[in-house]
Amino acid sequence: MVLAQGPGQVILRDPAPMMGPRKVTSQRYSITLRFIDIEVRLSMPSSRGAATLTVRVPKLDLWGRHLWPLHANALADATAPFLSLVNSSPDSMKLLCGQIRPFRLGADFPEFREIRITQDQIRNGGFSASCPVRVRNQALAKVEAVLFEGPFGSPSRSAFPF
Repeated sequence: MVLAQGPGQVILRDPAPMMGPRKVTSQRYSITLRFIDIEVRLSMPSSRGAATLTVRVPKLDLWGRHLWPLHANALADATAPFLSLVNSSPDSMKLLCGQIRPFRLGADFPEFREIRITQDQIRNGGFSASCPVRVRNQALAKVEAVLFEGPFGSPSRSAFPF
């Protein structure tokens, strides 16, 4: 079932949502996409507004065998996984963790932070990150977490090296 269609994308309703790799095929083209479960929780803020945003990925099966190598040319199968935190309500909450990223052209979010995922952060097949935050209005706080894993030397990452 098609939910929405635009000039560059089609959004479909998933008839059987499940985690793991899934192959999507249309006409002559196909792509394998990875669906993962991401849990985002905000602790109760203190009287001063201090709180913790916890992002947890219970099962994270990374594609690359080597993460964040010192010399990308030495490891052809290296990947650069990272977690993006998108805060669409900066008046209600301020993220105090991760690497600040400049706004990208066409971006419609006011605060964007990235957290590197390194091998030592993956425990029992899962990943968890805690981010200190300053909360002004918890009811209006809106944060989205997105996981990305691309080749270490990919053009999308070269503009934002760590």
